[in-house]
Amino acid sequence: MSMYRRINKVVAELLWLEIIWLFDWWADIKVDLFIDSETFQLMGREHALVIANHRCDIDWLVGWVLAQRAGCLGSALAIMKKSSKYLPVLGWSMWFSDYVFLERSWSKDEETLKSGFQNLKDFPRPFWLALFVEGTRFTQEKLLAAQEYAASAGLPVPRNVLVPRTKGFVSAVNNMRSFVPAIYDVTVAIPKNEPRPTMLRMFRGQSSVLHVHVRRHLMNELPETNSGVAQWCRDMFVSKVMDEDGEVLYFMAKIDMTAFVLLGLPAFMGRTRNLCKFSGHCYDPYADPHCIFPIRTFYPAQGIPPTRTNERESTSIIRTSPVHENPVTADLCQI
Repeated sequence: MSMYRRINKVVAELLWLEIIWLFDWWADIKVDLFIDSETFQLMGREHALVIANHRCDIDWLVGWVLAQRAGCLGSALAIMKKSSKYLPVLGWSMWFSDYVFLERSWSKDEETLKSGFQNLKDFPRPFWLALFVEGTRFTQEKLLAAQEYAASAGLPVPRNVLVPRTKGFVSAVNNMRSFVPAIYDVTVAIPKNEPRPTMLRMFRGQSSVLHVHVRRHLMNELPETNSGVAQWCRDMFVSKVMDEDGEVLYFMAKIDMTAFVLLGLPAFMGRTRNLCKFSGHCYDPYADPHCIFPIRTFYPAQGIPPTRTNERESTSIIRTSPVHENPVTADLCQI
């Protein structure tokens, strides 16, 4: 099983990198990542359960892009609806890659989840398992329905995310607490002055901008009871909020985080070749055995994190994207 997974990881990466090429090179979609230095260093080096809001129809692809940067694309997994695995080629690759597929019926899915989680216990490489706990993609109509439900159920009323469905998350924590050390709480935001990214726009080569915020939580710090874990999940989504005017993502001010913005270098083969600067060095994707295509990476706006591996000196001129003085840079964002 271990050898199968190792081979499948390589094959899946070769396929999924084609999709990332569309995202990164063809459409030139830009991602601004906000993350603390410790979490940045651990990305791709530990098992993690990833919970995220479901903002647009390509935010799952943002996860692939980040996983590719972290060197764990082939072990980036997700919990998805069952019909997805029948998608030609792409769905089949997910089916063979330990993705967990649900029928959206708890009586059927409870055992499926438990079995899927336990199968990951001997996974040979660090993996990310993504769970969109809202259960559906965000729309204004769904937000209104979620607000009505929350008010009637005595729950905190969300302003820009949906009410999380916690059964799957509780099952994940119960079954993976012993071998998954961390939970990555991810928030995807779309700047208001930028077009909403979609699959159609990506295939047309039309650029967009996404802001991604990541907070790391230790699994062993979560409550022991099912009700406590469910409440913890709801609390995390309550924190994905804006200010009184609904304009500013302010959770950046609550935690000491570093803003990473994209680096651009002179055009290469008609597209931007990107490097990442760490501790005065330039990180070259062509020198990294995990990288097959040129990659877009991140620059620390405040405080450079500890040096990672596979670095070498470069004399390339780096042109950084504008960086705001205040880490609360999403003042024109909607989430």
